[in-house]
Amino acid sequence: MSLPCKKSVCIVAAGLSLVAFARDVDDQIRYTAYLPCHHDVQMEMGFNLYSWGNGKYNFNTGKATIPSPDYEREVLRRLESEGAEVIVNYGVNHNAILQSKYPRVGRDGKPFTRKRGKKVVQIVDPAAPGCTEAIAAGAKALAQAYAALGERAFAGFRGLEEVRLSSRPSFREAGHAAYRAYAGTDIPAEVDGRACPSWKTLKDFPADRIVDDDYPLLKFYRWFWQHGDGWASANDAASAAFAEVFGRPMVSMYAPVLRMPYLWGIGGHNSHLHEWIYLNPSPIVARYQIAEMQAAGRGTGASVVSGVDGIVRMVWILPGKNKPAIVPDWYKAHEGVEYATIPPDWASEAFWLMFSKRSDGIGLSVGPAVFGHEPGVRYWAPKTNGETLESLRGLMRDVAVPLGPLFRNMPERAPEVAVLASHASVILSGAAPWDWTTDTRRFGSLVTLAGLDQYVLFDEEIERDGIPQSVKAILMPECEVIAKKTAEKLRAFQARGGRLIAAATLAPGLKADATLPNWSEAYPNAKNRGGKEGADVDCAMRAKAAEVKALLDFPLYAETDNDAILISVRSYGSGDVVFAINDKRGYGDYFGPWRTVLDKGLPNAGEVRLRRTAGAVYDLVRHAPVPFSCEDGVTRIPVSYETNDGKALLVTTRPLAPLAVSTDGKCLFVSSSDKDVMVPFGVLSANGKLVVSGILREGAWERPLAPEAFEVVNYATGERHLVRPRVSPFVAGITVPVDGGFLSSPGV
Repeated sequence: MSLPCKKSVCIVAAGLSLVAFARDVDDQIRYTAYLPCHHDVQMEMGFNLYSWGNGKYNFNTGKATIPSPDYEREVLRRLESEGAEVIVNYGVNHNAILQSKYPRVGRDGKPFTRKRGKKVVQIVDPAAPGCTEAIAAGAKALAQAYAALGERAFAGFRGLEEVRLSSRPSFREAGHAAYRAYAGTDIPAEVDGRACPSWKTLKDFPADRIVDDDYPLLKFYRWFWQHGDGWASANDAASAAFAEVFGRPMVSMYAPVLRMPYLWGIGGHNSHLHEWIYLNPSPIVARYQIAEMQAAGRGTGASVVSGVDGIVRMVWILPGKNKPAIVPDWYKAHEGVEYATIPPDWASEAFWLMFSKRSDGIGLSVGPAVFGHEPGVRYWAPKTNGETLESLRGLMRDVAVPLGPLFRNMPERAPEVAVLASHASVILSGAAPWDWTTDTRRFGSLVTLAGLDQYVLFDEEIERDGIPQSVKAILMPECEVIAKKTAEKLRAFQARGGRLIAAATLAPGLKADATLPNWSEAYPNAKNRGGKEGADVDCAMRAKAAEVKALLDFPLYAETDNDAILISVRSYGSGDVVFAINDKRGYGDYFGPWRTVLDKGLPNAGEVRLRRTAGAVYDLVRHAPVPFSCEDGVTRIPVSYETNDGKALLVTTRPLAPLAVSTDGKCLFVSSSDKDVMVPFGVLSANGKLVVSGILREGAWERPLAPEAFEVVNYATGERHLVRPRVSPFVAGITVPVDGGFLSSPGV
């Protein structure tokens, strides 16, 4: 069913987002769109949780309004009838009234300003007296306006997004008083910007660069980013006010969670953390950044909703003002465009990398660049490549939706390698990059290319929980300064046999067991590529990744014989799911003419090796066993690809037993004697359409019987089991056993 589009409703803001979101019902991942534009396409693909943002709140009048409420009520009814849900968006960071009434101020009492496009605007200070209350009142009024529509499709609140990029200390008296109440001392005199001056410029800085946890500047900036800048409290207040109106538990989602320093709780107490990841300079960046999101979530118990942007910044593609010999037709039609649609093969590889990490959701932001714009609607990111949508359509149909429960629930293996993302080092470096894309985050791409565990440790996790016992090596690419408690735990880690592999700039108070290679020159920079072409960068990064991997003194559980096949493993019981993703790319006809990035997936082949003995290996996308061999405790699996695609291979100690399928007419029961393996399956209708997908945990699954359920397919073996088959007309009025269950036959 397609929804009508009314221009006044479908004019969208810059944050258009599609998110695959997980509920607790049936272990499913939900897929969402920001507005119901192109609803028929999105619902066909599986998107069914909408992030909604049409309501307006006037901070002068205190009134909330919803444009075209009758139309929106009808939209909500249709969404709910199709099983969709809605999260309400509430953006205040660019509100002119808040900017003028509650600005951040400097030590001289004058408001701070920044450029936004061609305008100069003031920066909102939610910690200013009355600001958080005003924001919460707006959230409550919006909730009341939406609740008045009378629909129950609302599932949650998507809070105060993109509010931290311009955050900096404000010097109102209320701020001074709040810090004195927290620390018992005044704000340090050196405090000015969003991070402190470099440790190199600070007087009497410790020679070993190990700082006390109460070091004044470190203490202040931890407080500032977690509490003092006011946005965490404002987000909590707005979320609580919204949920109070609906009178039931609601999702509270915060984004972007990575565009901030490495700290827990920096966005408040949210149920979900979200990020839309730019795929610059290649799709490999996605996997490591999800590991950073997981690290942020472990501090507060928040679930992770990963995601990638549907756009690429053209500054990464265009080498200055130079034009290629042959300018592509798409660029002639959009010359001067700042953003372009991500290449189709990048989208495929990035989604596979997201599948390989456990999260409760998977997202695609800036949807119009992929789905296109509604007629008559202008948008800042045009659709420049129609093949990306088709690539994602097939991926959603064949992989994301059928295997969604597996991707959400299959545990990740206990890590053997971790990366330290140090708040102390980042804050005291004096760098404070605009979007907090640190050298540690850039280094994460090498971790992905090396096939190492994607596990990130924050200072706070080490201080609270210590270092996981499974970890054998910690990579430290950016640790010029270390907090004292963190340093003590790192020394204890070394004492138990763990190894610290650090950059040459490591704080001298710690001694590394091995030194990381100088990798920064291999990583491209949008402003200074050094004249390198995309193929040269790709080759240099793979070489540096191999150097990093060679520093480990233990064998990895999973490896490949091809450095362009990215590998990771998730495990449950005796079963492993191996994600093997083709990262081999060359110059295509989309971005390829500029020769700055590799945009086209290429054929590839290699061998996956696991340090275990297998009894069977199954391709979960093809739903079939695959060849393998075992020798000296190592399982070898040949893999091949036509483009940037992935494989999900289930490795078991023995061939899987057949599923048992039965129904009592009200519920559907699926079971297996393989209780130590997570087995994915799908319930299909008679025309082959997926009704629901599921997983067997401890060998059992039970759900209400859907009227259209016809058969169950085992996504590992491909075996099919009838649920509601045709019944012979010669057997009337009796109960006949069918495929392990019993169906009552109709009379003739």
